[in-house]
Amino acid sequence: MNHNPFGFVSLTALIILYLIPIIVALRKDNNSKVIMINMFLGWTVIGWFIALGMAFGLPRKSHSQSCYWLYHCEECGYKKTFDQKLRLFKCPQCFHDNFYME
Repeated sequence: MNHNPFGFVSLTALIILYLIPIIVALRKDNNSKVIMINMFLGWTVIGWFIALGMAFGLPRKSHSQSCYWLYHCEECGYKKTFDQKLRLFKCPQCFHDNFYME
């Protein structure tokens, strides 16, 4: 039995190439349309280019949960980081009104 390693490498490269729009879209918001177009129309080459264009045109996922804001009180010097922006700007330690974001 004669195994051709070039055939396996070519098939693997084609599968990865076919999935590039999906790989790009997974890092973006609202990626379900790109995934559907690539899965059902990607084999038509035109569908693949449409999916690729849509994938690169999507906005990036927001990382608001991983952002931190540092707040500082001028009165007592208290500093605190929060994972979301505050609506009330009173110091949680001394209740001074001048608790601001650095």
